[in-house]
Formats: sequence, C-alpha cells, structure tokens
Amino acid sequence: ELMINPGDRPSEELLADIEDGIYIKHLLGFGQSNIVNGDFSANVGLGYRVRNGRIEGRVKNTMVAGNMYELFGRNVLLSSDVDPVSQLPCAVVDGISVSASGE
Repeated sequence: ELMINPGDRPSEELLADIEDGIYIKHLLGFGQSNIVNGDFSANVGLGYRVRNGRIEGRVKNTMVAGNMYELFGRNVLLSSDVDPVSQLPCAVVDGISVSASGE
C-alpha cells in the first residue's frame, strides 16, 4: 500500500499561491505512459484554469506531459488535507508541459 505523508499547508493556501496553472482532478490515458523511464502524457479529464490564486473555469481539449523523475526531483508541495475520495493530498508541481487546442 502506497502511503504519502501530507504537507504543512491546506490546499486552499497552496491554490492561492498559484499565479498561472491548472488544477487537475482527473487524467485520462495516464496508464498508456512509459512509467519505466518516467515519461508520461495524458489528457485532462477534469481540470480548471487557475490565475492569481483563483479558479477561472474548466479547461477542455488539454493534454499534460513530462517526466515524473524530473518533476519529483524538483520542489513538490503537498497539502495538509487529503481528497475525500482518493485519500491523497493535493500536489503543486512546477514544470509540466501543457498543450491545448484553441476551441
């Protein structure tokens, strides 16, 4: 069983510090990634655009990609609270590539 220890700040505070980003709730197709070398790409199933610490609306037709080993080698912030469904803390991760269609 995988255990992740929560961080020191609640998710609301972490969200408030984000200047420009995406709050991702669900990914689609993440299992198709190359987990052995850490590369991943997945469609955002449910995500929200965050600007200046506020959720502005849902994102559509958006994909994220990166390398898990590189991303987790950076500063990753975890929330002190956990999601009621997944029982995992929220994570703020910098450096994920995002692409979206203009629709």
